[in-house]
Amino acid sequence: MVVVTFPMPAGSVFDWHTHTDHQPAWAASGVLTVRISAAAWVLPPSRALWISAGLRHETLSAGTAPCGRCISGRPAALAAGEPVGNVARRVGYESVSAFVAAFRRETGVTPARYFRG
Repeated sequence: MVVVTFPMPAGSVFDWHTHTDHQPAWAASGVLTVRISAAAWVLPPSRALWISAGLRHETLSAGTAPCGRCISGRPAALAAGEPVGNVARRVGYESVSAFVAAFRRETGVTPARYFRG
């Protein structure tokens, strides 16, 4: 499992979407709100939320919130040679470069170098 973080400026919204993998949501600082059709959770830094794969949700930030995201089963896909762009989109990144930057920030190397050993 690889965990990456990314900045979510105050007032940001990740509009309604789903993920193919389960993922936890948390904020290292600031506050996140995760909403589904029938409920909402407010996540200060002391709280996290498990979001099941396929659950339609949106995420909002109040204050700058460095957010965390797990790339649970996807390192295996990268190791097996799946294109980085496919993996980046599955875990919610809009661009390959944003995914690679987050991966490098957390691991110290790019995905290609990480899996070369």
